[in-house]
Amino acid sequence: PDNLLIAGVAWVTEKHERVILRTRNRVQDTEKVVLIDVQSGNTQVVRERDDKDGWLENYFAISYIPGLSTPSYVDISDHSGWPHIYLYPVSGGEPIALTSGNWEVTAIYSIDVKRGLVYYQSTERDSKERHIFTVSLDGKTKRPLVDISKEGYYDASLSPEGGYYALSYSGP
Repeated sequence: PDNLLIAGVAWVTEKHERVILRTRNRVQDTEKVVLIDVQSGNTQVVRERDDKDGWLENYFAISYIPGLSTPSYVDISDHSGWPHIYLYPVSGGEPIALTSGNWEVTAIYSIDVKRGLVYYQSTERDSKERHIFTVSLDGKTKRPLVDISKEGYYDASLSPEGGYYALSYSGP
């Protein structure tokens, strides 16, 4: 308890009955994701990881997805060796990988709940480049929002529900 860090906090219900905490030890080689019932104060560890060979990255990406049949949230995890987007059940259980491969998801921009899409940036084409994509919440449909046949470093600013975005291009 003396060396516990809180590395992330996110509401995981529509009416703020439950919250998730990402906790780490001081050297950041162990992580627990803890679900807290706000009314009762009961806690449950829903995810746990350790990496004694190094440290765990903190991607600050937990986002609750309202309206799903199984209450869930998206997060970025590198437990496969590469940072990718996963859909996690709030109460624990096996996640659904929304992205995968030998490349990194570098940012989640927005989640369009109505369309069931996650907008994100990745190094899929090349590690020195950044392109913008969408992936469906079931992980079955991925679509680039920019021309991925060309070199580029793109960034985006999305409206709150993902209906509109401003795209910026930084080269080469």
